[in-house]
This record gives sequence, C-alpha cells and structure tokens, in this order.
Amino acid sequence: DLERGSGGMFGIYAKNLETGEIINYNSTEVFPTASTIKLPILTEFYDQVGRGKLDPLATALLTDELKKGGSGILQYYSGSVPVRLEDAARLMI
Repeated sequence: DLERGSGGMFGIYAKNLETGEIINYNSTEVFPTASTIKLPILTEFYDQVGRGKLDPLATALLTDELKKGGSGILQYYSGSVPVRLEDAARLMI
C-alpha cells in the first residue's frame, strides 16, 4: 500500500467531468494545506510557457527579499542568485 510505505497520510478526490465517474481515497479527511499555493503557481507558469509568454530558460534574480520559508531548496541559496525560471519552478517544491 502506497500510503503505508510513505510514512504519511494522503487523500484524493477526482471526478471525470464527462462521465461523472469519481475516484476517492480518504476524501473526507481534513489535511493541513501547507504548500498547495504552489500548484496554481506551477500551473500558471507552465501555461504561460506553453503559450509562449514565458521563456523557461530565462533567468530571474532571486533576492533575499523574495525568499520565503517553505520555498523548497531555494530558501537556502545565499545572497542574490540568478535562477532559470524552469529551475525556480522545480526547486520551489
């Protein structure tokens, strides 16, 4: 069992909007949301990349002011560091 092997607990609820079929597991449990804000950020990033509005190989300057707790390994970079957008998207997880 995947959950047992992870040492944690997870839940899922998904509905096929065409057929109405639903799959769920622990779907009535309450979970802390933690970093769920990252999902819409990543979705928007890859949507803009797909539409040609963002170049994933472009770089941005990651400054101390932009670093937040919970921003993956990026929070441990010291000083101002140039980071490719695609790397920032992956490393914020």
